[in-house]
Amino acid sequence: MSAAPYEVAQTSLLGNRSTNQDRSAIVRAKEHVMIAVADGMGGHPRGEVAAEIFVDTYRRAFNHATKPIADLPGFFSRVLQQAHREIVEYGIRQNPPIAPRTTGVVCVVQAGVARWLHVGDSRLYVFRAGQVLIQTEDHSYVQELCGSGLLAAGQANEHPFRNFVTRCVGGAEKQPEPTISETQRLEPGDVLLLCTDGLWSVLEREPLSGALSDPVPLPSAVSNMVHRAEAASFPNSDNVTAAALRWLAPRSMAQTDPTEAAAKAAVGTRKNGAVDEAIHQLNSAMQELETGLQRLRQTNKSPQR
Repeated sequence: MSAAPYEVAQTSLLGNRSTNQDRSAIVRAKEHVMIAVADGMGGHPRGEVAAEIFVDTYRRAFNHATKPIADLPGFFSRVLQQAHREIVEYGIRQNPPIAPRTTGVVCVVQAGVARWLHVGDSRLYVFRAGQVLIQTEDHSYVQELCGSGLLAAGQANEHPFRNFVTRCVGGAEKQPEPTISETQRLEPGDVLLLCTDGLWSVLEREPLSGALSDPVPLPSAVSNMVHRAEAASFPNSDNVTAAALRWLAPRSMAQTDPTEAAAKAAVGTRKNGAVDEAIHQLNSAMQELETGLQRLRQTNKSPQR
């Protein structure tokens, strides 16, 4: 069996909390892999259940999906709706009813091409050559202030409403509004980091990038980074969770977008089916013509009355 073209790792720490409401999962399928991270919202009851449902729903769906998944945006959206529905239904079944909520981020890498979804302030970073190439934009009140120019980015972590998210999964009946990325081809050495705010609110972008760029095995790098964040925010540390992937394969593996390949295969199947049907109809017509000619010959040979 050939080695996977990537290495993955995840770590989650309790911090100074009574309950760890973060959840994460890494699901591998040969050259395909899914990573999910969720942060149950502590201001609402049973956030850990909401986070668990988010992660487990994506885990089950990815395990059962035909790979490569041709329509990743559709996959992300369908599974998110299912997770949201299950969280809401769980809350309704409680006595008295409750409204658990979670933020979440999920990424699928297929043959060296990544795509992701996020809701709330759980983040995804793409690091390349020690620099931040991509960072998701939080669905939060302070991000809206920063986007409108009313708050400087450096002031966001000190704002009294820094923990207020504007989108989540669960809670109200209204469907969540995720952000789904475009495709991102990975280069050898690229690192994907999915994390909760217990990590990114403590460690700035440069320390995050530096920690994952060190020439150490990814599991050690992720564990060291998470422990560092927990210690830095002591004695008020939140749950801290991170899951990461380092792409190892040469660029040639990622030349073709697997979703495009899957779509082309589907088109090819439809085209082949159309050709087969046309040939079948032509053969049937030729058989009917031959039968008609034979009947005509027999009629001509019969005695005239």
